[in-house]
Amino acid sequence: MHELSIANSILEAVRTEAARRPGTRLVKVGVRVGELSGVEPDALSFSFEALVRGSDLDPLALEIATCPRRQQCSACGRIFRVVDFNLDCPDCGACESRCISGDELEMVYLEIEEAQAAPAPAVRAAARGGEREWKNGPGSFGKESPQ
Repeated sequence: MHELSIANSILEAVRTEAARRPGTRLVKVGVRVGELSGVEPDALSFSFEALVRGSDLDPLALEIATCPRRQQCSACGRIFRVVDFNLDCPDCGACESRCISGDELEMVYLEIEEAQAAPAPAVRAAARGGEREWKNGPGSFGKESPQ
């Protein structure tokens, strides 16, 4: 099950990027997996979740986009999806084509949330003889009551 080592490599890349952005929270990582890549998406997802659970990256999510095998006809240039291993061009019938997608295995994005600013402290006004609090909270302009 080489998906475990692939998941580990993804997490290493995520940690490297996280180190470049201190104070951020990692939310989701997206990967693209082609039909011809030899990677089983369910096994990759399982491995990823097993490595993340209980780690410093928990609750980082993995989103996997699968890419179909697509060929480009050498004769007419049409791009088509391969169905049932049939490599013949559906337009001209030529049997020569080249693979243009379906072998991908790449990290596509990393979703990061910027650090949140600290919440504003309670609004208080200094008045004669001590503090007064806003009666109805901030925005109740001038409606103060003594404590």
